[in-house]
Amino acid sequence: MHALSIPTWIIHVSSVIEWIAAIWLIWKYGEVIGNRAWFALSLGCYQH
Repeated sequence: MHALSIPTWIIHVSSVIEWIAAIWLIWKYGEVIGNRAWFALSLGCYQH
């Protein structure tokens, strides 16, 4: 198994944190405006 370099780990971890923050912000926006469609969007489940 190959080990990842420290800079690669930093990029990976920061990307995961960024996605978590984006999901949380979209969810909170849906709560604020009262539109549950935003909840589905935050989870990646787009429905018509």
